[in-house]
Amino acid sequence: MYNTSEAYRAAIRAPVRSCTVTGTLGTMALSDSNIQSGTLYIDNQAVSDDNDIGLGACVIGEMGFDLKDNTHIADYYFGKVCKLTYHQLLPDGSYERIPLGEYTVTTGTVRKDRETISIQAYDNMMKFDTPTGFTPYIGNITDCMRFCCSNAGVKWGGIDPSLANLDLQVSYLPQFQSYTEYITTWRDLFKYLCQLVGGFGTIGRDGKLYIRSLVQKSVPDMVIDTANRKKTSMDDKMLEIGGAQMIVTKYLLDETMLLRYPIKPDGGKLLELPENPCMRFISDKNAVIENIARNAMKMRYRPMEAELFGDPSIDLGDTIRHTGYICGDGETMVVTHCRWQYRNTQTLQAVADMSAGIYVPEIEETTGADYVYTIIEDGTAVRLDYYIGSATHLAAPKTVESKPVLEIGATCYTGKQVSRIVIPDGIKIVR
Repeated sequence: MYNTSEAYRAAIRAPVRSCTVTGTLGTMALSDSNIQSGTLYIDNQAVSDDNDIGLGACVIGEMGFDLKDNTHIADYYFGKVCKLTYHQLLPDGSYERIPLGEYTVTTGTVRKDRETISIQAYDNMMKFDTPTGFTPYIGNITDCMRFCCSNAGVKWGGIDPSLANLDLQVSYLPQFQSYTEYITTWRDLFKYLCQLVGGFGTIGRDGKLYIRSLVQKSVPDMVIDTANRKKTSMDDKMLEIGGAQMIVTKYLLDETMLLRYPIKPDGGKLLELPENPCMRFISDKNAVIENIARNAMKMRYRPMEAELFGDPSIDLGDTIRHTGYICGDGETMVVTHCRWQYRNTQTLQAVADMSAGIYVPEIEETTGADYVYTIIEDGTAVRLDYYIGSATHLAAPKTVESKPVLEIGATCYTGKQVSRIVIPDGIKIVR
């Protein structure tokens, strides 16, 4: 979240607010006078288009507005850089400025009518959509990210220090056939590097590239009460990561292997990561998957959508806590999508594909050797008294010593780290 003052935070939540926008489009000065009212927006996201938490997303941010111009053709603005600043009036009569970023106009710009041109522009992430060529690189992952920025012509902003694998040594060798299948642009490579650290790439307000995390912060960036939002909707399920897996092709071979690292014994969403060609040159692949999974385990939030009165200081990856009766006091979201509209509402989303990739731990079959038990029913049946095994997800045995298990003591699993028990039909719990 962009750093703002207490005065700004009070002014942006006031029932009546006063604000303006200024900036430049190429050499042209921009202000409220030549931006069509109600048309300025900024749209960005931190996850892939299918709304899955796959890690490694590097989505291009978009800005647009209708420009009052009855002189130029639309192509006149192609390639020009647009920089805007939001100004919020404070109680003392001064203004606090929030930079809105820098965007380059594309061919999506068209003339709407005789008086206006629809401007469409994208942030510096699009500069990574250039061919990598055959420049090799070997070094740590942060330096490799800087290497990508240098080749794409984008300044490096920084990386969230809480992410995983930051000291990992990676190799970028695009001359190998196995690489050219996956990596043709600098953004391709950057997405794989972001995946290895368990984060996402985004362009900051200064035009630099930053690597951020979707991990919920213990202290929220913002608290929104019912008076400052129009509506909130949420999923009835909580996103919880249970592990990560990836298919990896061995170095210079066609042979593949499945790497999986489950973390939580009680399950959760399994992150099914796409094959990462950088993994082929890493010796301890299991350690990398483990680090990704452990970092992802901290991503715990309820998918939801909130519509509030616009605040341009909010960024992707921010932790937003809701208060008030409308959506349950204390519910928290991590911003994965943000669409801001000038002098209008702002839509925040915390999304996750909850329909697939659910990790359910395998159930281990247990035997009489895993229990202290008692022979009952005149020596024809068994009661399980106490579990002495170590499995956390287990199935009780149907028979012990060739005798059917009819009963399980009420305290049989007391004191054990057992999360799931499958009890065969016909067995009753003795209380």
